[in-house]
Amino acid sequence: MRPVEKTERLKWRILVDRYHYLGDKIIVGEHILYLAWLDGEIVACVGWGAAALHVPLRDAYIGWESSHKRERLHGIAGNHRLLIFPHVKVKNLGSRILSLNLKRLSRDWEERYKHPIHLAETFVDVSRFKGTVYRASNWIYLGLTSGKSKRGNQYKKHGNQKAVYVYPMAHVAKRELLK
Repeated sequence: MRPVEKTERLKWRILVDRYHYLGDKIIVGEHILYLAWLDGEIVACVGWGAAALHVPLRDAYIGWESSHKRERLHGIAGNHRLLIFPHVKVKNLGSRILSLNLKRLSRDWEERYKHPIHLAETFVDVSRFKGTVYRASNWIYLGLTSGKSKRGNQYKKHGNQKAVYVYPMAHVAKRELLK
């Protein structure tokens, strides 16, 4: 597991566009893309980016007031893509990939963006997935979203609820996000 090099970016984007159900959508703002290798073969793509702004379940978990959120949101990274190729059949590979990635994410982020990550978040489409990889990797399930997403400057109801999971990068993650 390692960050994508500049020469591999196009390969990452093509693989995600071909194999991920959401395709390749550009991750805006701060982000890091990863490739996972097994026996010299790429087996997975992982993409991290800026955290979502409006996540009431996460904000309640942290204990954030809106003033805290604006100042500290950069301390959260969103897992925008987790793709294990369909032809790869290795038991527990998903949780192993997440584990390896989380061990280096904050260090890589700090090296690139000059600040650490204290909390990881992700959204799982419950109409497609059960969140098994996240649960097996000790992520904390917070509940279901309201089924809205941002379209321009407004939140529009689309009815597609997602499970919200978070992963504190250290036992002091909430305290760091409340400073």
